[in-house]
Amino acid sequence: MPPSPAKQLHAKRERQTAHIHSDMAELDAILGPDDGGMDMAMGDAGAGAPRRNPAYEQLLTAWRSEKACPELLQWRGDLVDGLLDAAEQQEAMVKATVEQGGDVDECLFSAPLYESELARCRFVTGSYVRCRLRKLERQCGHVIADDDAYARLSDAEKTHAVKYLDLIEKHHRAALLEALPEPFRDARQEGDEACPEVLAKAITAPPSLEGFVFVKANKDLGDVQIDASGETAFISRGDTHALRYGPVRDLVLDGSLSLF
Repeated sequence: MPPSPAKQLHAKRERQTAHIHSDMAELDAILGPDDGGMDMAMGDAGAGAPRRNPAYEQLLTAWRSEKACPELLQWRGDLVDGLLDAAEQQEAMVKATVEQGGDVDECLFSAPLYESELARCRFVTGSYVRCRLRKLERQCGHVIADDDAYARLSDAEKTHAVKYLDLIEKHHRAALLEALPEPFRDARQEGDEACPEVLAKAITAPPSLEGFVFVKANKDLGDVQIDASGETAFISRGDTHALRYGPVRDLVLDGSLSLF
């Protein structure tokens, strides 16, 4: 005797739910293990709530540091590329899960959570890139003149910096210098090799290294010099301080301190 329609429907829902659990497990594997990162506020890990990838937490730290830092920090292409690739895979999985599990309650509840996390990831990634671009355009002449600062750019940022520098110099020459008498048209000094784009350097702002920033120690640092007079402060892992950026600049660039 064939099973009743109710039992057939129940069996179908069980198969769909098992399939969804399998897909969500794959999503969790891509999102990464729960390594002390922040969980979603709704549900728990055992109920299928997504966990944030540790790389995402690292990108959040890099984003906050970039927004707070007066100069460009090292480009974190490893985090950006990895998260964008993972986001594309997750979007495909969520779409496939929704299509295959259509009317299952758990699917309708879990899929929006993953989509929300994907949206957050893309927002942070985009904001990180835009923040660096704004600083690059504001400080372009000084960044290109400084080999260390230039080396911290991505390949795309280097290409943009060179093109932007050329455009801004042509604009200022056409708008101002061409109208001046011949002796005043060129801002370059003969024999000046410090920066071949002296005009562009003069019309872009240097980073302000003497302003105060909030820092958080990522490891035990001991006594750290915090001003030009030689004053020191004892800094341990997890400590937060408000300090002038200049004296602790090297510690920020090597990752010993994060800004927020």
